[in-house]
Amino acid sequence: MRRVLWSAVVAVVLGATVFLTGCSGGLRPAVPSATVSPYVGTWVLSSVVIGGQTFSGPALNQVNITATLNLNADHTASVTAMGTTASGTWKQKNATTLTVTMTLIPQDVTIEGNTLVTTLAGAKVTLVKH
Repeated sequence: MRRVLWSAVVAVVLGATVFLTGCSGGLRPAVPSATVSPYVGTWVLSSVVIGGQTFSGPALNQVNITATLNLNADHTASVTAMGTTASGTWKQKNATTLTVTMTLIPQDVTIEGNTLVTTLAGAKVTLVKH
């Protein structure tokens, strides 16, 4: 059972990588605002919840699952997952949601305190500011 769950976590991160890297060119960054958003910076993968199981910290490190999201002040973004990097844009949609666009398909990311949370391929993915 544990092996199946590890396989599922790896599949979700790999799926997210494919989703985030396909067709990533051609996007124009949004005009930056006068003040720097508190969301600008580097966000790292903290946990993945899939099939009711939570994988975080050492569990992710054991299988070498990593992901980093960089949100820049000029509203450009980059994500590196499993050794693959893609670039795109981001914007604050409202007080609780950011929209990150890497593949011409926007992905909403919920702001929950000091974390960013999204759902990719049925898995809840949480990132924390580094």
